[in-house]
Amino acid sequence: MALSGKYDFKGIKKVGSAGIRAALATSPYTSWLLRFGFLLDLGLEFATNWLANNGLGILNIGAYFVNGKLDTNALSNAIEAGIIKAQGPLTPEQIKEIDDAVIKAADKALAYGKLVNKP
Repeated sequence: MALSGKYDFKGIKKVGSAGIRAALATSPYTSWLLRFGFLLDLGLEFATNWLANNGLGILNIGAYFVNGKLDTNALSNAIEAGIIKAQGPLTPEQIKEIDDAVIKAADKALAYGKLVNKP
C-alpha cells in the first residue's frame, strides 16, 4: 500500500494538482509557492491522491462548478436567442416556444426553490 493510499489515481492527481496550482497562482499571497515547482507538484499530487483515496472527491467539486458554468451559459444563450427572435411580431406559438426554452434553461441553471443537496 502506498503512502497516499491503496489506489493510484493518475488522472485525479494530475488534474487536481493543476487545479490547485492554478488557484494558487491567482492570489498574490500564495503565488510565491509556485517557485518550488517540482516539489510543489509532488506535494499536490500526493495530497490529491490521498484525498481521492479517502473519499474526498476533489474532482467532483470541479465537475459541479463546470456543470454550473455550462448551465449558466445555456441560460444566457437561450435569453439572447429569444431576444433575437422577438424583433418582429410573434404568434402565440412562437412566444410559447421562446418561453419554454428560457424556462428550461433557467430550471437547470438557477437553484431557486430547490434544496441544495438534491440533484
